[in-house]
Amino acid sequence: MWRYNKVYLHIDVNSAFLSWEAVYRLQNGETLDLRNIPSAIGGDVESRRGVILAKSLPAKRLGVVTGEPISDALKKCPNLVVARGNFELYRRCSRAMFEIVKKYSDNIEIFSIDECYVDISDMRLLYSDPIDMANEIRNDIKDTLGFTVSIGISDNMMLAKMASDLKKPDAVSTIYSNEIKAKMWNLPIRDLYMIGRKTAPKLEKIGILTIGDLAKSDKSFILQYLGVMGDIAWSYANGICFTEIGTQNVESSAKSIGNSTTTRYDITKEEDALAILSSLTKKVIRRLTEDEMLAKTVCVYYKSTDFEVFEHQGTHYRFTDSINEIFQKVAELFKTLWDGRSIRALGVRVTNLIKTSEHQVDFYDIICRE
Repeated sequence: MWRYNKVYLHIDVNSAFLSWEAVYRLQNGETLDLRNIPSAIGGDVESRRGVILAKSLPAKRLGVVTGEPISDALKKCPNLVVARGNFELYRRCSRAMFEIVKKYSDNIEIFSIDECYVDISDMRLLYSDPIDMANEIRNDIKDTLGFTVSIGISDNMMLAKMASDLKKPDAVSTIYSNEIKAKMWNLPIRDLYMIGRKTAPKLEKIGILTIGDLAKSDKSFILQYLGVMGDIAWSYANGICFTEIGTQNVESSAKSIGNSTTTRYDITKEEDALAILSSLTKKVIRRLTEDEMLAKTVCVYYKSTDFEVFEHQGTHYRFTDSINEIFQKVAELFKTLWDGRSIRALGVRVTNLIKTSEHQVDFYDIICRE
């Protein structure tokens, strides 16, 4: 049943790096499936100085945690099988998955190497229920590529993201706006999207233990207590999210244009982060110009050293390809988003794109060119 005008899928690969490694090994003659034993993908396996990048469900049950040193994981699980990461393989698997998704809809936004959002609002004439479409995509990926995904369905992107985490692996779940209280409010506050390892203890300290506790709390108090992050957290707890997949002319080749990088060292200073974001923004602008596009919505995201991802987006008052205007928005968003934790990756993305040739020049454009 199509309950809302807008419907989104969030597609997330289950234990992506480990699943991709397991499938590759099975296709090349190995009989042992890494997904069925205590196993993990790590960095520098020989020296045991790397960190855990992904782990199997059996390893998770034994306490192995993504982001922890390999040496600590081996203390918890001495028989843990640790494989070195193969990022070229992961990129190939990622591209193959997104190509399958694009068979069903080209209204896709790739969020990371192993997850994407899909706006399926215009598919109601082809499927009687979004769940049917999600299951068809899920089974197509599994049958064609050999690994599984979990898919969340909702009427906004944040709730779709939350829904994909409800049931793993190889599952489809919904959290529509009318299901928030029943399906989300009883979850621990740590399960709320964008609530990190530092924010959760702060909320638990004042008795906010569940997502429902936060949703029913006084917004002005949360803002005062957590700062800008409090506005995002309170809104998400109440299922409020206005983010949309960028729209553009159907002849264009991309729904969004972005660039990201993993830093060579942990970023702890604002000026260092802004310098990297400036470089990324220039690359995005170059691609905008080459594609003869203008953008209106800007997104900044970063990954902390404990592998949590944080994102904030805002809409510019006009379509633009100006480096100064877009970077000004990037800097503003980053300063709002960042809470001081160490950073290992940064990214900039622009959505809501139109062709330069289709843009109607306004009075402000003329003044700016004088």
